Amino acid sequence: MNKVLCVDLDGTLINDDLLIKGITFIVKNKPYLLTACVFKLLLGKHRLKDYVASKVPINLLSYKYNQSVLNLLFDKRKHGYKVYLVSGAAIDYVRYFYFSNKHLFCNYYASNQFNLVGIKKAHFLNLIFGVGGYEYVGNSKDDIPCFNSSSLAYCVLDKRNKDKILEKILEKLLISYVRV
Repeated sequence: MNKVLCVDLDGTLINDDLLIKGITFIVKNKPYLLTACVFKLLLGKHRLKDYVASKVPINLLSYKYNQSVLNLLFDKRKHGYKVYLVSGAAIDYVRYFYFSNKHLFCNYYASNQFNLVGIKKAHFLNLIFGVGGYEYVGNSKDDIPCFNSSSLAYCVLDKRNKDKILEKILEKLLISYVRV
């Protein structure tokens, strides 16, 4: 049986949200693109993500890796797991993190034709790996469907109140999770 670990990008592998970072960069440095951002959002959030990524290359954004998550990924790889980067972020950004960390990941999936978050991400993972056929690392209430469908959930919680709320939700839904 294959051992599979799927890890989210924004707020999980890295401590930041790349869409927010990209829009902040546009507001500060390219405000003339804001109107186009609104129109892209009207076409779907995945279109906005792709547009922002096309206008703000990843090397212009600062981000910090979550060392606890990196340690988990190294440990899982050492124990024979196949690790997949699965993110709702723009495909260009996810591709960058995949190729920058190819020693960790065997493949990646990202928002492309639809916004790969929440229930859509859970359905996608269930189609590929089966319900309970993977472990999942995430950090937000959007990840609850993935936590619920995984065999084991690793939840990245920090000291902020929103994470205490997420922890209560996980406990109320009786989802087994491990803090990372």
